[in-house]
Amino acid sequence: MQPNSMAAGEPASLYDAHQTHLEACRRQHRSRSTLYCYRLYIGGFVRFLTEQRGIDSPTLEHLTPDLVGKYQDHVRANSMGGRGGAVAECRTVQLLKTFSRWLWRRSFFAIDPLARVEAPRLAKLHRQPFSQSDCKLLLEAAMMGPDPFLERALLLLGLDTGARIGELCATDLDDLDLAAGTILFRTTKNGRPRRVFFRVAGQPDGGPCVVALDQWLGVRLKRVNPGVQALFVTRHGERLSTEQSRRIYRALGEFAGIRAHPHRSRHTHATEFLAELPGAELYLRHRLGHLDREVLADYISISDKSACEVADVASVSQKWAL
Repeated sequence: MQPNSMAAGEPASLYDAHQTHLEACRRQHRSRSTLYCYRLYIGGFVRFLTEQRGIDSPTLEHLTPDLVGKYQDHVRANSMGGRGGAVAECRTVQLLKTFSRWLWRRSFFAIDPLARVEAPRLAKLHRQPFSQSDCKLLLEAAMMGPDPFLERALLLLGLDTGARIGELCATDLDDLDLAAGTILFRTTKNGRPRRVFFRVAGQPDGGPCVVALDQWLGVRLKRVNPGVQALFVTRHGERLSTEQSRRIYRALGEFAGIRAHPHRSRHTHATEFLAELPGAELYLRHRLGHLDREVLADYISISDKSACEVADVASVSQKWAL
């Protein structure tokens, strides 16, 4: 598909188009991880054309299904990522299609050249939750690690709320109400804040998660840098990042002999929640942030009382005496 003639100042080469797209994404405040993926895969396509196909100056005319297919095969054959390169292959095609559609919407093409290209299917994985023994081994590893109070609080809060690791790391101290046993997640995947109860009613101390957070807050007070509002901070007093959190999980898992990553805590929370409340998918979706607010309101109204009651059965740390 031949690209339309472009006005003065618009990118003529594939590389220039790639840079313009990145700049547009920055203006949209896309995340650093998203920008990294575009640089990795779309920039990789430009390098592939230059280094592997011998095209000195790739233009928009080289954004074709045939060349994208050859790049897809190249990525699959050379990727060191998950599932033998299948994940990278799928991601490659998805991002190039997004890039092509962006160019078409801005009249660089009369017709989207990759509109009919289909991304390869990935076999659905059946995620494995942590077992009770897994969690105890991880917590034992945390207590022997360099930052035991932080790691224990992070692990238990993830297990008892089912929150994504990015949501936990983005939480500020003011979002936590330890007396009520609630936490407000403002930065969520769907952009809609949600409040989650995790205090165990009937327990004077509120349950293991509340105790762990109370201990962590005492440590946090001594290390946090002025102006830092994050609930979880590093030993240098800065906000704990999602990548640092993932490294914590990996390190604890290696020590305990378990394959550990933050999302397994989310799977564990969901599994144990439905084991205690079969059929309560709407409550679970509310806790996990998987249901639109408008749809949820059509079916159920979650009051503070009912949410507290759900928190009792949702506490993995209390159920497993962690």
